[in-house]
Amino acid sequence: MQRDSGVLKKWFEHEMRTVHKGLVTRRRSLESLLKMGIPHCLSREGQRHVFDKEVLNKLADCLPEDKHFQLKLPMTLNFSLKVENECYISDEVAAQAIRKIEGYDKAYRYRDGGMWLPYSIGMELMRKYRGAIQQIFLP
Repeated sequence: MQRDSGVLKKWFEHEMRTVHKGLVTRRRSLESLLKMGIPHCLSREGQRHVFDKEVLNKLADCLPEDKHFQLKLPMTLNFSLKVENECYISDEVAAQAIRKIEGYDKAYRYRDGGMWLPYSIGMELMRKYRGAIQQIFLP
């Protein structure tokens, strides 16, 4: 059984690399993206990950200017096999931006290292903020 779990672990790691190959590994601040002609970051494979300027402007409008440098994009929405029906944003500034732009007020407060959301809301945020949020699948 021990040998089988090692094989399973290697297979799972390979699959995660495949799923995550389009992830941005060096995120940029909202401030720097707003200054770019074509706001973008590079993915793990070197492909351009382009941001929608309208989405960037909405994020800028919902945050105080001193937070523009602190907000790194794309924001990361984490999905874990250990947690059922919830995903989370671990970056406090990103959580603050989402709470403000979505008008969550007291709902979905930052707790236990993240802003925890139902899957359905996480998926809706990804659709709504095209490219400003990336998803990561964790074991």
